Amino acid sequence: MNKTENHVAELMEGRLPTKGNSQQCARIRTQSRGNTTLRLLAVRKAAKRDRKQQFTHLFHHISEELLYQSFQQLKRQSAPGRDGITWENYAENLQNNLHALHGKLHRGQYRPQPARRVMILKEDGTE
Repeated sequence: MNKTENHVAELMEGRLPTKGNSQQCARIRTQSRGNTTLRLLAVRKAAKRDRKQQFTHLFHHISEELLYQSFQQLKRQSAPGRDGITWENYAENLQNNLHALHGKLHRGQYRPQPARRVMILKEDGTE
């Protein structure tokens, strides 16, 4: 029989509690970030507890699912990126694009283009 009252071990390992539907996603909703995985929430709490703590080995948390969630949170009407690709362009082949991006990230092959610098003139004509 499962111990439904004490599910700390499952939470620490990023698993769902023993009580409930095993097909449910292990995400919770936070005020400012939308859907966040439990593991990343635990990292966030640890960082708030000890601001001097340094974290290593966090890259494995970047999954295709997290990239998908991040993509969905982007503003759809934003200006195209440095490469000229809009949200709609990227969404046309989203699954393949995210799979390729995830692979490049984990192989260390992703190199973002530098941000395009735009000078905005003030009312007095200065930059």
